[in-house]
Amino acid sequence: QTQIATLYIKGRGEDELVFKVVSDPPQMAEQIQIRKPRAKGLTAQILRSGETLVIENAAQDDRVSSVIKNLGIQSQLGVPVQVGGETVGVLFAGSMELHHFTARELSLTAFLVNQASRAIRNAQLYQEITRLNLQLEERVEQRTSELAAANTELTMERDRTEALYRVARELSETLDLNRVMTRALQLLRESIEMKQGSILLVDQQTGKLVLRASLGRALNLPTKGQPTAYGAGVGH
Repeated sequence: QTQIATLYIKGRGEDELVFKVVSDPPQMAEQIQIRKPRAKGLTAQILRSGETLVIENAAQDDRVSSVIKNLGIQSQLGVPVQVGGETVGVLFAGSMELHHFTARELSLTAFLVNQASRAIRNAQLYQEITRLNLQLEERVEQRTSELAAANTELTMERDRTEALYRVARELSETLDLNRVMTRALQLLRESIEMKQGSILLVDQQTGKLVLRASLGRALNLPTKGQPTAYGAGVGH
């Protein structure tokens, strides 16, 4: 025979409490805080002890806060809400008339609180599963990105290896030095997308560099190449 019930549940903060109020008449619930910065009084006592508290004459009990007395609550019952052996909240039931809570009422209240505990536990498990799923998705996404990067690197390495193989294969098919060098530049352009390139060889008689092949510049090189003013250690 209660007119008001309040369910306190520990929030994310160490001492924070959030709760739901149900009352008859409904306007009475508006007079009670919907959020508390920390547990105090009877709420803190039940959270610490984990034991049911019965107050049959609130007006004569110094433990009852002035807020409860001003609401006109005459009798009050406080039951701990426990999940996994831990007290995570408190259910208060109040009567606007002096009331003796019978063993049947205490048993029924305990049953209802037990059901609430299961619902809370299920909600906590759902939140934990959701959190773990998000973490798993983040890890999968990260791993996928890492694998994609690794695959890109492997693809590039494969292309480089294939390019080198093509260069070696095609250059081994001819003994014409000028053709070999020109084709080498062409294959390098295809492989690494270079725009310009040159091959210079050292003239063993003069010690100077001779331009033997060029790519990207309009040059008509003689058969033996074009001598330059550069030598070993000289040039840019």
